[in-house]
Amino acid sequence: MKIEYLLFDLDNTLYPKSSGLSIEIAHRMTAFVAKHLGIPPESAKQLRRKYRDSFGTTLQGLVSKTGFNNPEQFFTEVHPENVGNYIKRDPGLKSMLSEIRISKSILTNSPCEHAERVLDYLGIKDCFEHIFDIRFNNLNGKPAFELYEKVLSAIGKKPEKVLFIDDMEMYLRPFKKMGGSILLVNSSTEKQDTVDIPVINSVKELPLYLASL
Repeated sequence: MKIEYLLFDLDNTLYPKSSGLSIEIAHRMTAFVAKHLGIPPESAKQLRRKYRDSFGTTLQGLVSKTGFNNPEQFFTEVHPENVGNYIKRDPGLKSMLSEIRISKSILTNSPCEHAERVLDYLGIKDCFEHIFDIRFNNLNGKPAFELYEKVLSAIGKKPEKVLFIDDMEMYLRPFKKMGGSILLVNSSTEKQDTVDIPVINSVKELPLYLASL
């Protein structure tokens, strides 16, 4: 297998899921849904997850089901600016990415400003050619097929030449159906039905995985 390009998810992929950042973002999303719809936090939490599973993102669910039309407000309230309060720098991360002589980009359902804050804090922004964020496909993010097609067109690669690395199985499977290669980052102890999906526990294991192909 000849991989010519790497697409990386951002949150819970380039840093461990055990960090507090994703927990904080989820908490803020729940609070936003509760405030916007005027419902209790527990109901908002269940609805947020339902939206994510049905539409790929909480935001797309709000837009599609409630007529919400202020995504910039959502981005501002949901994504903390002080990412250093939640994630730790890993000096070995940039070295690992730099040693992989394959072009790389970010594909995230977060807005570009959040991705840039995280990448800048981790010191790895210059490792990536592009940041394909939630605005790139008019708020229709992963797992939309048209998003993957648009990204592939932008990087000029066929799916079989690209490895997509993400922590969410539901975002990986559509890319696999297109003929792309996929890799799940699963740092938790929860069992997943991933018999047909290769798995690593940390993005730091990527060089060994690539060497095995």
